[in-house]
Formats: sequence, C-alpha cells, structure tokens
Amino acid sequence: MTRALWFSVAVSVAVSVSAPVAAHADAPTLAPDAQAHMTAGLAKYDAGDYDAASAELEAAYAIDPNPVLLYAWAQSEREAARCDHAVELYTRYLDSKPASQAQVDAATHGVAACQPAKPPPPPPPPPPPIATTAPPVIAPAPPAAPMWYRDVTADALAGTGAAAMIAGGVLLIAAHGAVSDAQSATTLDGVHAHLDSATTDRRAGAVLLIAGAALAGGGALLWLRHHHVETVSTDGHAVALGGHF
Repeated sequence: MTRALWFSVAVSVAVSVSAPVAAHADAPTLAPDAQAHMTAGLAKYDAGDYDAASAELEAAYAIDPNPVLLYAWAQSEREAARCDHAVELYTRYLDSKPASQAQVDAATHGVAACQPAKPPPPPPPPPPPIATTAPPVIAPAPPAAPMWYRDVTADALAGTGAAAMIAGGVLLIAAHGAVSDAQSATTLDGVHAHLDSATTDRRAGAVLLIAGAALAGGGALLWLRHHHVETVSTDGHAVALGGHF
C-alpha cells in the first residue's frame, strides 16, 4: 500500500472521530485537548514530519485513550522506521475490534509492511557432475606365431629329403637302364661295364631314397608338432584352424 493511501486511511479514521455526533451517531468524541493534538499530528504527518506527528498523536492518546488514535499513531511510528513499536500499536488497535472491515484490513496491511522482506530462495544446487568412465584399455594382440608350414627347419628337411628321393629315383631308373644296356651289349667287357654302372646307380639311388625319406620324415614330424601347438589356445581349449598339409 502506498504512503498516500496509508495517510488517507489515517485521515478517514481521524475524520470519523472528529465528525459531529449527529452525522456519525456511533463515532466517539475526543476530549478537546486530545482533538487538538490529533489535528496537529495529522498536519505533521501530512508534512512528512513523522516524529512530530507521532509525538502529537501519543499526547492525544494520553489525554483520551480512544482506540481510533492507535492506528494513526502506528502509521507515524512505521513511517519513522520504528516498526517494533508500530506493530505493537497496530495489534492494540486490532484488539479493540475496529468497526469496519476496511479498518481491519488497513491495520493488517500495516503489520505486514513492517515485516522484513523474505530473502530470495537460494539458487538450486548445481547438478552433480556426469560420471564418465574411461574406455577400456585393449591390450595389443601378441604377435602371431609362424604357421606350421612356415617352419624353416621343417621346410629345409622336407625339401632336402624330397630332392634326395628324386635323385635316388633318377639313379634307380638309370640302373634299370644300365641293366637293359648290359643285356644288349655285344662284348663281355660291355656287359660288365653296364652291370657295374647299374649296381653303383642302384646302391646310390637306394641310399638317396632312404636318406631322403628320413629327411622328409623329420620335416613332417616338425610340421606335425607345430600344427598341434597351434591348435591349442592359451586356456587349454582346442581352436579349429582348418586346412591340410
């Protein structure tokens, strides 16, 4: 409520007190000295001298303790920034049971105007930080072991053994040819020469075949060992690789 409205209510209360009894049969009449102090107090209130207005209205109430003076006195105390005393005067005025609801509302608003303003509500707390999880660290895969068919030693043994077996086969074929040549020779020396050559080739071929087979077998054994190792995982479960050798 604005200061002008508060003052107008105070004036209306004062007028209701000072009006002739013929006009307001229910309005109380103040003692002359009290009426004089009230009139002076309202003039001081209108001039903005609230301390002097409060003093005049207090003097009027001391002479004639009429409850209607309490409201104007409370208004002066509130404007003079003495809210504790103003609330006390407003409460005493309300306890006197004012005649109209407008006067009750005016006093109630005066009490509310003296209450300290409520502080604004505190700002809401910031939202909790969003938890972030670091991506899992993936260990690099260990380098793959060479496949069984890439074993250099096994490959060398198998290759050498195959070559020896081929050479042994060639010598055996040559020995067979030498025997045929001996059978068709026209002289005894020629027969002996071809037979000797056939014997030599046959022996050498047999040796190469046996050695080649042994070498190739050793390479195959190494291949089999690597193939078996590669089909077993680190946790002991077989892993199918497929393929043939």
